[in-house]
Amino acid sequence: MTLTYTARAGAGRADGAHRPITLISFGYLHQPGERPPAADRVEDVRKRLRDPAAARDGGILDLDGRDPRVQQIVLATPGAAELLDNLTAYAELPAGPRSIAIGCAGGKHRACALVQLLGERLRERGHRVVIDHRHAHLPRVLAPAGDPVDDAADRLQRRALRGYAECMITVIPLLIAALSGAPGPVVIVLAVLFVVALIRWIRLAPLPSGTHR
Repeated sequence: MTLTYTARAGAGRADGAHRPITLISFGYLHQPGERPPAADRVEDVRKRLRDPAAARDGGILDLDGRDPRVQQIVLATPGAAELLDNLTAYAELPAGPRSIAIGCAGGKHRACALVQLLGERLRERGHRVVIDHRHAHLPRVLAPAGDPVDDAADRLQRRALRGYAECMITVIPLLIAALSGAPGPVVIVLAVLFVVALIRWIRLAPLPSGTHR
């Protein structure tokens, strides 16, 4: 999908109203040989920014970076705001670029959101911007087996499920012991085991992007 933003009259650089900047979002897993498209500058954010799919809120998986909700999560990721500032400064150089490409694994969340945010920022500064989302409309993809890029969310989900199972295994005997009037030491031991399992579950569960423990 391609969108063109037109600068306000008299705003931005002298040549900004005549030469648009093309911003491309794409997914490496959709590119032949995982090669990026041609651009004056290519940013690979696969390992630089955490995948927003690793957030607790799974509701964003079916959304893309054009949605403000996804943009908010991506922008809150450590390093995203600094990258956006850097790209903005680069685009406003006197002999600025004609094109900037940003790629993540599938091109649906991180790359798409950053291109949208960068495009809006440049538009507000008076530049003409052409936005080309190559793969934002495609279903979310997972990295191939053995590829560490974009399967972090799945690993986190498995770890969280394991922690949840441990909590259930310990809480059921604790409830039975407490309700059946088991001796105090037995209840205490079971309670300690449950607390330990609960702490492990909290530590294993994925946090929203940009949140630190």
